Amino acid sequence: MGGLIEIVTRSSTASSRLLNNRYDIILLAESIIDNLLNSWLQKNGRQQPVLLFSDSHEPEKLLEWIHCGIADLLSPSLSSEQLHQAIVEVTSQEKPQPSRKIIRDNHPFYGDNPHIQALLDQIDKISLRSSPVLLEGETGTGKSFFARRIHTLSGRKGRLVSINCATLSPNLLESELFGHIRGAFTGAEAARPGLAASAENGTLFLDEIGELPAELQPKLLQLLEDKMIRPVGSDIEQPITARIVAATNCNLKKQVKEGKFRADLYYRLNVIPLKIPSLRSRADDIPGLVRNFIEELCEEHTLSLPTISKETITVLKNSPWLGNVRELRNHLERALLLSFPFEQGIEATERKSPETATGSGWLRLEEHEKAHILRALDKSAGNKSQAALLLGISRRTLERKLKRWESEVA
Repeated sequence: MGGLIEIVTRSSTASSRLLNNRYDIILLAESIIDNLLNSWLQKNGRQQPVLLFSDSHEPEKLLEWIHCGIADLLSPSLSSEQLHQAIVEVTSQEKPQPSRKIIRDNHPFYGDNPHIQALLDQIDKISLRSSPVLLEGETGTGKSFFARRIHTLSGRKGRLVSINCATLSPNLLESELFGHIRGAFTGAEAARPGLAASAENGTLFLDEIGELPAELQPKLLQLLEDKMIRPVGSDIEQPITARIVAATNCNLKKQVKEGKFRADLYYRLNVIPLKIPSLRSRADDIPGLVRNFIEELCEEHTLSLPTISKETITVLKNSPWLGNVRELRNHLERALLLSFPFEQGIEATERKSPETATGSGWLRLEEHEKAHILRALDKSAGNKSQAALLLGISRRTLERKLKRWESEVA
């Protein structure tokens, strides 16, 4: 393999060279990337083949590089033979796809649990398809991450565009999702494309789809059936090319039976159903998750790695983690930032096992969840927003659970 090689060691020099020249292949060390280089990657990463040397285990950062169009992520300890092979592979194909193995091996949500491994295998198989995907799992299990993984592995040229169906009123949600024309409503001084159009040739991620208002469900059904949308105030339909990935922590089948969710919409969304297991169902993964999260958090906050005893790991493995992986990470971050020593923070906020929660034997999951939520409300002096933050769930989800309990008492 012949050719001219140009080597620079300063980020400012690299930025200048990249802005003024075009190269057959670019080998870049993550350590020299500054704001200017990062901006160049965002704009040009897909235009020129870039091999990035990175030993980062931070999932968001890895996905950010891949979304920039990085051809491959390489370990700094790569041998010369392996580097040669990587260069050959990249230069011999027109549009290299991101390395699936790198994404899988580095993300801290992963573990050895067979259910997680089966889920990853399913995602690998369906990522290149265009059929709708329905992600089902409890709060905090990582549904948004798996949506990003599906998009990343899809090779789609467009963006991943996300919207939470539980955060906006029906009118605002319709405008946000489908867009509007000028004068469609008070304050609509200019036409605005919706998120469905913004996800052209990409992926539209509809989080908390179970909260989609009834009046918008027929419009989403039309989008799925005809690949057409109609902006608010317009009588002209527009085609869309986005793939739909939806997620829910609700039992949609039950909502269909109760008349809260359209059956035809459910079946349109449920073409490829993916079940995400709860953290308590894969407790053996917790030690590895804890180590990965601790490394990630210490790097993020510039902290020294703490010692983690077997007793602490046992405490964490025996906790219910109703907020799942998100709650585990939040718990570890709190202990790292607010406690010294670290393990004292773990013990101070130790979650009681179901047997010790009431002293009256084993609690059903619903009862344990209720006790856990009541403790969070007590700790936050009744502030629902703070309680939801402690639990790792949205305020709307918390209010829905409280309302359900009130109706059961009534």
